[in-house]
Amino acid sequence: MGARDVAKTGRRGDPWGRPMSCSGRLLADDDDDEMEAGNLIYDCMRITSEIIAEISNKLHTKSSISAKELQILKNGLMDPKNVEIFLHVHGALRGLIRELTCSDIKKQCISAGCVCNLSLGDSGGCSIIAKAAGPYLNASLDNLTVELAVNCAWALGNLAGSDVKVCKILVTQGALNKLCKVYINEDIQNAVLYALLHFVYQLKDELRQARTLARNPANDYRTGNNYIFITDTLHIIMSREFPRTHFRSIIKQNSSQSHIFNTVTTKYQTGIRL
Repeated sequence: MGARDVAKTGRRGDPWGRPMSCSGRLLADDDDDEMEAGNLIYDCMRITSEIIAEISNKLHTKSSISAKELQILKNGLMDPKNVEIFLHVHGALRGLIRELTCSDIKKQCISAGCVCNLSLGDSGGCSIIAKAAGPYLNASLDNLTVELAVNCAWALGNLAGSDVKVCKILVTQGALNKLCKVYINEDIQNAVLYALLHFVYQLKDELRQARTLARNPANDYRTGNNYIFITDTLHIIMSREFPRTHFRSIIKQNSSQSHIFNTVTTKYQTGIRL
């Protein structure tokens, strides 16, 4: 999902001009040059629940599924009703993850777009998606195929934006650490920033606590494999001028003193379960 592969919802955009859902989370759509005539309809307004159910069942039964069908699924998942249909088909999500990790890079990219759109559902659905797909999204963040890496970053941002508990699940899986590491890749920087903004917003209470703890020199937050450091995230976000006022206000909620960003860290214990 390149720059033009994010949904055209007609609603308010993200800081870089891409349209979002009303929740402020990104929606993936298909490329115009991928539109083809065929037995299955590409127009997302005409994709029926029966088509979504059929494709979902194919994923469940491990039947062979084409890139075109995955593309239709991705478009269909722009409709919240179709998200519910998909998540209620037992094994469909597992099948989608199978396609996300297959050897066909085109299908991998489209599958990541499907996960991105699925992640616009409610927090309960996002919790299921995060637990099942989170590790695979993390692993693909540094994939040499930029489209796949970008898709996965958008998806992580959507998931993190759904609920603080979902966000913490992703943190325990290593998503925040990985996002900070891959930020230096300019090809995926915007998508990574989008994800980091949602992480910082959801973790604002923890950041406030960490800021207080950081004032005590006796506390050492830089040791242990289970520590997730927020310093890099905050430094990255504060160092960039965001055109959207509400994003700047989000950051201001989390800290009133920028110098604290050099020392603040926080930890999350592994094994968080909902």
